[in-house]
Parts: sequence; C-alpha cells; structure tokens
Amino acid sequence: NYELHFILTIPGKEYVKEPIVFTTDANGNVLEKYEIIGIPDCKDTPEDGTFNLSEKEVEELAIKYGMAKGIKPWKIDFMWSAEFAKYVWYVLSVKSEMHYEDNYKASGEEMIISPYDGKLIIHRNWDIR
Repeated sequence: NYELHFILTIPGKEYVKEPIVFTTDANGNVLEKYEIIGIPDCKDTPEDGTFNLSEKEVEELAIKYGMAKGIKPWKIDFMWSAEFAKYVWYVLSVKSEMHYEDNYKASGEEMIISPYDGKLIIHRNWDIR
C-alpha cells in the first residue's frame, strides 16, 4: 500500500494551501478503508470544490450570524473538515480562558461556514475543562 500526499493550492486564493492524503494499493486503486483527506465529492456536489469567499467576507458573515466577539481576535481558517467531508471556513471565538499551573480552561463558540455560498453550516459552543 502507498500513502500519497499532495498540497491543494489555487492561484489567486492564497488561503487555500491544504493537504490531500489517500492510500492506494500497488495498482493505484484508492483504498477507501483508509481515511481520505482533502478530496470532496465534487462529482455529486460540484459546489464543494468552489471557493468563492475571502477571509474578510467570512468575518463579515460571522458577525451577521451572531458570533460572540470574545476576549481575543477570532481565529479564521480555511480547512478540510473530516466531520463534513468538505472544505469549510472555520471561525473560532474564545469567550473565557484561564491558566493555572498545569490547568487550562477555556470556552467559546465556533462556526463552520460554506466557502461556496457563505451559508452557516453549524454554530455551536465549545468547552475545554
């Protein structure tokens, strides 16, 4: 078996620099029993391979969708989501954070936004205790 690694880049879209990883057998057939990272189902949903939004546009959408301001600047990343099996914009807001010796506690919100049309895929709270 062979594990293949590529980097997806798109000229003019500097935010797109994402790993693609999959495994093949000796004949080059993809082995689907292994995780496939970075390859959306563009055959059935072509929009999953279309990235129309910039980071600034995603930030404006997150404000519109009600993302909490938080205690530090948002983390905004274009990334592969294994949970949704497609590329997404990920926005993270930290609302509270505490460091004490070896303990770390934090909470906040996260949003996943479609890079194709800006639709809100999910908005949820997160917690580290």
